[in-house]
Amino acid sequence: MLLRLVFAIAAMALLATACGDDGGSDAEPDGATSAPDDNDSNNDNNDADANEPTDRGDELLGSWNIATFQLAGGLGEADAVGDEPVTIEFLDDGTLNYSTGCNTGSGEWEARGVYRPSEGDDDIFAGQGITFGGLSSTEIACDDERADQDLAIGGGIRAAETFTIEDGTLTLIRDGNVMLSGTRG
Repeated sequence: MLLRLVFAIAAMALLATACGDDGGSDAEPDGATSAPDDNDSNNDNNDADANEPTDRGDELLGSWNIATFQLAGGLGEADAVGDEPVTIEFLDDGTLNYSTGCNTGSGEWEARGVYRPSEGDDDIFAGQGITFGGLSSTEIACDDERADQDLAIGGGIRAAETFTIEDGTLTLIRDGNVMLSGTRG
């Protein structure tokens, strides 16, 4: 019996040594885990880098004055025209309102994924995903210039897949092409 007790104690000691502290564990004697040391060079839980992707959908909230837009059919960019405001307003309930300078519209929006900061002027992968749905608008007849603007802005909103906000300018993008851009209203 004494021999069995000695073997049992020896086996437990061997097991404790094999599973014991290797100098890198944060386990406390009672099994609790201590907080990581800020000076620990092996700490994998460092604060996220300021340049790490984040969700910037909340930065869309509010009104933006549309300054430029992509003409329908990809015929190039144009500047907003007319005396009426050309705007898009993002609301925190996931809806939006817009004005083309002739007609007004509304719909739904949702930011998707995370915002990826630009790594240069030609970085077509910068920004954050965005989707629009349930868009509707009034159908007031406009003069030719504002009719083109009306068609392009409504179409640009529907087509946009990504947004960027840089230097106070919102840009809605599809396949690397600017659909519309503007500044805070």
